[in-house]
Amino acid sequence: MKYELPRSFSRLLRSGTCAGLLLAISACATPQQPARDEINDPFESFNRSMHGFNKAIDRAFISDAARIYVTYTPEPIVLGIANFFDAAGEPLNAVNNALQGDIDGFTYSTLRFLTNATLGIVGLFDTATELGIPQDDTDFGETMFVWGIGEGPFLEVPFFGPQTTRRFVGRGVDIVIDPLGLVIGFFDGATIQATLFLLDALKLREDRRSTIDDLLYNSVDSYARARIVYLQNRRFLLGTQDGPNYFDPYVNPPAGIAPDDDFGDTYIDPYEDPYVQ
Repeated sequence: MKYELPRSFSRLLRSGTCAGLLLAISACATPQQPARDEINDPFESFNRSMHGFNKAIDRAFISDAARIYVTYTPEPIVLGIANFFDAAGEPLNAVNNALQGDIDGFTYSTLRFLTNATLGIVGLFDTATELGIPQDDTDFGETMFVWGIGEGPFLEVPFFGPQTTRRFVGRGVDIVIDPLGLVIGFFDGATIQATLFLLDALKLREDRRSTIDDLLYNSVDSYARARIVYLQNRRFLLGTQDGPNYFDPYVNPPAGIAPDDDFGDTYIDPYEDPYVQ
């Protein structure tokens, strides 16, 4: 017999979690967005320890698990699982787009969920993309960015890897406000969120194996490289790529820019080890 917590307790837990996270959000607030190469890392000693821990976990488990998952699981199953969890995340995308005042994003996320949940057979097929409905993937970290809350100190979180404080707090808020959790229960919703993160991490680990292996295991200081790559990519994804100060570090060099162009001193190759002269 499955034991279920009383609704009053679940509501109290959800409210308390949300209140604690909202208090933590205030620690992220800064009056302006950082420059592309600005690094706020007051917890570097702790972060380096956590980076070492994450590397050990990757070496002992994640790297092999990612290879096994992608190599030995039939491709239609891998794709179907990815589609299912993407569909399950669309209601949360819709909520965050609404909180950001992004009506188009809210509409797209809602349409994608309804389309894939029905025509896509409970999300196993990405019918929405085939019909030309774009995906507007977002999170509460981006919502806080839109609200003007600063990214806060850099963190290296066990199992999650590099984060900004804003993004890490946003992950917690996403669990609390996820409409799927409201429908199926707080803990079941959190379990789905955790599964989504794990499967996405395994697939991403294998998709970018050569890049990630080079970053983690072929660097004089893999922590410094991981930190700058994460920060530049996250700032790019938040839409701060307008102008020369931001670019997607996974496009090297930035589109239309050569390392010896007038971009000059403002260009940082995120794959160049900063400790190799």
